[in-house]
Amino acid sequence: MHRMKNSVLSKGYQKGSQDGRESPPGKVRKTPRILDDTWCLKFREPQSILASKLPELKINNHFWTPCPKIWATFNQSCYYFSSSSGDWHFAKQKCSMLGSHLLVINNIEEQIFIKKLSVPKMYWIGLSDSAEERHWQWEDGTEYDSTPHFWASGEPNDAFNNEDCAHLDDKGQWNDINCSTKHNWICEKNSV
Repeated sequence: MHRMKNSVLSKGYQKGSQDGRESPPGKVRKTPRILDDTWCLKFREPQSILASKLPELKINNHFWTPCPKIWATFNQSCYYFSSSSGDWHFAKQKCSMLGSHLLVINNIEEQIFIKKLSVPKMYWIGLSDSAEERHWQWEDGTEYDSTPHFWASGEPNDAFNNEDCAHLDDKGQWNDINCSTKHNWICEKNSV
């Protein structure tokens, strides 16, 4: 599916029929159509209301949702908060099996969103320096220096020269810890 900016897919909120004539009230075309902000305003139904109907959409006889069930949605990303725990490598593998990767925090808005949903639990994120000490790398290849950092005070400290994986602590701040520690994890993938 193509990424759509400022658009909403819709079935049932369409201006006209295939031949261009207005559809009678209550009639719904069987093919989905892309609606832009201008069209939504003509019907005086804010795009946010239409977006709330996205889980109801059916395209080619398949229901379309922005994210899988039980995944949280934020800024075109889907987030899975695990209910079980495992070490960092296990968490990475589980995310991969879900077609995603461990969480990569790209901006302060994303950090705030994640913090609201994670505190007071601790979760693995997709950040480690196991390949080279003090050279932190995001799992998806995002440059570490291109993102803001939200380390807890005094972190990362590589205590006992054995802390190479990052997690969210119980306050939602980053902490480096031994990769074999058991924590829940957060997976992330694009929503469309």
